[in-house]
Amino acid sequence: MTGKTISLRSQVLETRLFTVVNLSVFLLVASVFAVSFYLRMGLSSEFAYINLLFYVPLILLAAKCGCRIGIGPLMFWLFLLSLFLVTERTAGSSFRDVAKFSFLYCLPLLVCQLRFGSSQDQRRALAKAIIRTSNAFVFLVFGILVLDCFTGSACMAAISNAAMKEMSGWVSPEISSRHVSIWGHYLSTAGFYLVFYYMNIAYERIVGESLVNIKLLYVVATLGILSTGGKTAIVIYLLSVIWLNTTSKDAIKNAIALSVFLGVLYFVGAFDVVLDRFGASDLSSGRNGSVELVLSYETPRIFCGYGEGYTAHFTSFIDRGTVSMFSEYSLLTLAFKFGLVFAVGAAFLILLPSIKTSVATGNYSILFLGILMLTYFSTFNGMANIPDVYHVMALFCLVLNLLGERNSKNDSVDSAVSDVIGPKGL
Repeated sequence: MTGKTISLRSQVLETRLFTVVNLSVFLLVASVFAVSFYLRMGLSSEFAYINLLFYVPLILLAAKCGCRIGIGPLMFWLFLLSLFLVTERTAGSSFRDVAKFSFLYCLPLLVCQLRFGSSQDQRRALAKAIIRTSNAFVFLVFGILVLDCFTGSACMAAISNAAMKEMSGWVSPEISSRHVSIWGHYLSTAGFYLVFYYMNIAYERIVGESLVNIKLLYVVATLGILSTGGKTAIVIYLLSVIWLNTTSKDAIKNAIALSVFLGVLYFVGAFDVVLDRFGASDLSSGRNGSVELVLSYETPRIFCGYGEGYTAHFTSFIDRGTVSMFSEYSLLTLAFKFGLVFAVGAAFLILLPSIKTSVATGNYSILFLGILMLTYFSTFNGMANIPDVYHVMALFCLVLNLLGERNSKNDSVDSAVSDVIGPKGL
């Protein structure tokens, strides 16, 4: 009787743990792929920058699965945080603004270094759950895109008018126009599709298992990015697709299939929006000229910048339009806001999971994907203004941390928990 009681209690405990972990994963992914910046802006402008739904599930996962962070990355993050705090206080920012912008610039960099789980099976199960849940949201957004192509963007028009009024001006009924999504601006939307593709490819390359049909992956990612009309996005995406498919063991077969696929898309007009934009301007859409002009006047300080209100400094001797164009380059903007060391350090912390995972698995395509992801998000103002950009990059980094860590002598610890959220549990 006692044995049955203990067994029943164990089953109840495992069921509760299973529920908390899966609910945490769902909320974490939903906070990135569903509760977007513009949706939060519509609900409360005060909390648009503070996405608590992103951080609460992380705390729950840490409590249930365990969480670690290397002392080196932690100390370096604290150093960058100190630079941020000194700059903001020197610039005269209020404590309220400092707290708000620390959620934008600093906390996601710390999240990028977190490692959950006590065994390799548990870590990979968490990675699989995160990617599968992300895929579900991406398919939902892609479904809205398909419906909008047949309804004159009726779906996004209804969504933006009801909950995302800041985006209503970007929604066009013309099928030949650029398409936005619940993720925000065209460029942000393209970035989300890019990360969706990279997460699935990373899992397939490391684990040797596809979580989504590979043909469906390419159709959704390619059409999704093309629909945004993002020139840099399609260049970076095609660069990664060509690299990944021509460096694999089936390079010739993949190259032929890829050429046929892209050729079909070209002849049915899927590239028209992007090609029209290439014809209208260069790849940078005029941003490079503004960078040259700003840097001819001043270069970033090493340790401390001008703070969040750096534009006031530049508009005193450069026209506002040029400064606004210059601000599209996020890493340069961060360098002028908080110093060159902060900008370079932030880029390093975002890339660190890609570096570690590449070394641990021997698959250096992962580092290539990480570099391309960071490069893309630094070519528009997302990293300078929109927290969702940091959150989706942090989610990618979390997946890499879960996939890249090898078995250790501590992997046998807490086997009961491992059994609950192992591959079968999730």
